[in-house]
Amino acid sequence: MESGLIAKINVILFARPPIAGEAKTRLSQDIGDREAIRIYKKLLTKSVSAVSNVNSLGKTISTYGLDEYHSDLTLEGLTFYLQHERRTMLERLSDTFIESHKTYDHTLVVCADIPGISDKVINAALPFLAQRKVVIGPSADGGIYLFALSKGQEDLLDYFPVGTPGLSIVVLEAVKKKGYGYHILPLRVDIDRGIDLDYARELHLI
Repeated sequence: MESGLIAKINVILFARPPIAGEAKTRLSQDIGDREAIRIYKKLLTKSVSAVSNVNSLGKTISTYGLDEYHSDLTLEGLTFYLQHERRTMLERLSDTFIESHKTYDHTLVVCADIPGISDKVINAALPFLAQRKVVIGPSADGGIYLFALSKGQEDLLDYFPVGTPGLSIVVLEAVKKKGYGYHILPLRVDIDRGIDLDYARELHLI
């Protein structure tokens, strides 16, 4: 095992394929398909690099449309979990945790559209996850950019209404209700609309 490696943890990049109509559809409404996909590929490339360099035993990308991940993305060292594209996002997320926990004790899922994400940011969450604490990374729009569970905590996904305003608050209340320990990461912006992109550029995040 590599020095400093945290075993039995799988870090997963949860991603849509970088094609118009599948990724960044709301952003496309503001800036057009071509520019939205260009931005998404930039974020995706950085996210892949971050996951590739984390101190975890497992390094995975959960996605569908595998043929769209062509040569401009370096994916060496990552395992693939192939999602069923016709299932809902929550179903795909649940499947990802279930598949991961067949092999690993702890699973961290991070979204692919977060400027400023890095292996350092992800690594900071791993010691808390190893203690079986639920880790939540809240995004500025009320969503969640990073979510980590241990085996046996998958029931929290029943309280995970994807797309609901204030999702991070809803999930945190569920964590407290279940009596699980938890750790909250710093708030970060994700790129869903043109205004998010403007904000990220002002902060020199993209």
